[in-house]
Amino acid sequence: MMFNLENLNDYEFELLCKDIMQTKLGCSLHTFPKGPDGGVDICDSKKDPQYYNSS
Repeated sequence: MMFNLENLNDYEFELLCKDIMQTKLGCSLHTFPKGPDGGVDICDSKKDPQYYNSS
């Protein structure tokens, strides 16, 4: 089964990536609300985070 991802906006794609990464890495990840985030898309912790930037 193939999914058409062309209809996702940037934020929906970010959330999809987070969900996939959580499953693959086996840890909880966090995203940030829409808006300026300094290029940070996904991080693993709110305290001393390691950042995963999809750019």
